[in-house]
Amino acid sequence: MGKKIIVIMGSPRKNGLTASLTSHFATKIDNLNSLETLTEDHKIEVEILNLVDFTVGHCIACDSCLRKPNVCPLSEKDDMGVLDKKMQEADAILVGSPSYFFNVPGILKDLIDRSRPLKMGKYKLKDKLFSVVSASGLQNGGHNAVLDVLTHWALIQGMIVISALGHPVIVSNFPSESGQMLGIKEFRKPSDLGEPSQYAVEALATRFHDLLNK
Repeated sequence: MGKKIIVIMGSPRKNGLTASLTSHFATKIDNLNSLETLTEDHKIEVEILNLVDFTVGHCIACDSCLRKPNVCPLSEKDDMGVLDKKMQEADAILVGSPSYFFNVPGILKDLIDRSRPLKMGKYKLKDKLFSVVSASGLQNGGHNAVLDVLTHWALIQGMIVISALGHPVIVSNFPSESGQMLGIKEFRKPSDLGEPSQYAVEALATRFHDLLNK
């Protein structure tokens, strides 16, 4: 394999809409890898990390990360050190997040807060490609708020935010899906992604694939 994408699945639910979006992304990358014209060096590895499988404690604002060696003392007691290493080793990062009260879930916010040492240690995530997919229960359930939080986090870390480049009118630049369908009381199963979100995810995967193989 050539480059590697880490997919951080930030939902506490392993089988919800967010998981369907990230799984569809990984499947599209696998399909692109299967093209006969690609050599092994141009195939991209995808690793999905379910945050719910990791223990990440709350930041306690001790400011130890501001001083050399710019590490968090809590990382010796939980899994943040593992996640730090995986993010640093990746060439690109995709975060999948549901909207919880127009924000990211608590487990994902803990990751964001605890990633401060990566910035203080001279931007250890700089220049990595980054994007986001989001899910919500309702059509207007907070996708933009989640996008705002996560893209700002990426920019603060020095990452390069990219978007999907599908059809310029009908495909969203940042893939999202809602549980609510057209009818006000009509809801989809988590595994039943709509065509717009599928196309957007596929366009985003293609963008990652193309940029990582430049």
